[in-house]
Amino acid sequence: MGRKANGEGTITKLPSGKYRLRTVDQIDGVTVRKSFTASSPTACRKAHKEWLASDNKVPIERVKTVEDWAAHWLEVYVKPKISWGTYNNYFMYVRDHINPALGKIKLADVRPAHVAKLYAEGENKFGKPLSRAALRDIKTCLFGIFNTAIDNNLCNKNPAAKISLPEKGQQEIQVYTETQMQNIVNYLEQHKYGPHVAFLLYTGMRIGELLALMWSDIDRGNKTIIVRRTVKKSESGLIVGDSTKTKKMRTIPYDDALERYLDRLPHEGLYVICRESGNHHTHKTYDTIYKQFIRDLNETLPDEGKVPYLSPHKCRHTFGTYMIRSGVDIRVVQALLGHTTIKTTEIYTHVNVDDLRDNIRKLKY
Repeated sequence: MGRKANGEGTITKLPSGKYRLRTVDQIDGVTVRKSFTASSPTACRKAHKEWLASDNKVPIERVKTVEDWAAHWLEVYVKPKISWGTYNNYFMYVRDHINPALGKIKLADVRPAHVAKLYAEGENKFGKPLSRAALRDIKTCLFGIFNTAIDNNLCNKNPAAKISLPEKGQQEIQVYTETQMQNIVNYLEQHKYGPHVAFLLYTGMRIGELLALMWSDIDRGNKTIIVRRTVKKSESGLIVGDSTKTKKMRTIPYDDALERYLDRLPHEGLYVICRESGNHHTHKTYDTIYKQFIRDLNETLPDEGKVPYLSPHKCRHTFGTYMIRSGVDIRVVQALLGHTTIKTTEIYTHVNVDDLRDNIRKLKY
């Protein structure tokens, strides 16, 4: 590792054999920290110079369009302050939605009607209307872009300020039905990946939290699990972060329903849910074994009783939903799931057809 005497940054050789250059630049009076990974120190410095010369570095006095300033906002105001995963999400929302709709318009010429049209007509890659969560992120980006543009005297008003997101109906939460859950639970003990699936169903952990769970996080004497980290995306690939999505640790008690699966898991390394190498699974490799579990389960069931594939995250939805249906206080469910606000937990209070059917039978004429 060595620091360039001319202040061009710090170069580190990575375990992979590649090199990483970390730089600190002043752009329009704002400190911007970036890193560049390449096969050699020379290639790293070349990437840095190309970045400085790229369109993303349009001098502030030449900025005119939304696209110009959005690139500047992402690099200077956003990237140094948030996680890489969140930055990458914002980058994609700007690239895929804001720039196609508003990018070529001058900042001062964007009207509230332009923003309203973007909200109303925005579609995902499957051609379906954008979810409310996606629209909220796009709104966050627009506020950031225009408020910082105002601060730099590039426009006078934020055209998104008074535009509300379109009203959307309550999104249906997908969970396993009671019959499907019974089939899954009955099969957990028969399948080699049963313990891997049981952890999701009996703890409600986020998939990244499960993949980062270490044996040292489990207190078998008190039957508790400490959730303190997550597997997440970074600029250099997947890493085990030192905190959860909400930056808070939480404790999840467990009972005999999960206890019996702990001894079936191999103790090959630090991680509870691990690959043969002892390293943690990735989201993709975990999904592969999860799909195999569902596929093998369905081979034991008649056609009319097949269990549909619901993503691993839907196990978290299933956990939250059945906790609420079982009469658990919503604030307890909030704490177990690690939700920042009770509003997020309220999505599990939905009423389904089975609930309605059970209650309609109570009607007496």
